[in-house]
Amino acid sequence: MKVFLSRILHKIAFFGPGGYTLRPRIHRLRGARIGSDVWISQYVYLDELYPEAMTIGDKSTVGLFERHGPPKRSAAQRGWATSRD
Repeated sequence: MKVFLSRILHKIAFFGPGGYTLRPRIHRLRGARIGSDVWISQYVYLDELYPEAMTIGDKSTVGLFERHGPPKRSAAQRGWATSRD
């Protein structure tokens, strides 16, 4: 029943208005940890089965067509030589 309710709320947030108000509140009801002053665009997919695994910090924006990948690593972190010999 919880998964079904979460999916219904997700669909409302997916299409509904209120980037600063309604959508963050709905995702919080689903269990996502969302900070203050967060704007979530329409058509944003947050996991339907495990919304509690999502964390969005304060003053963040989640918009259309954004890509989130691993942070860029420096050459030293990759194990590449950094000195000129």
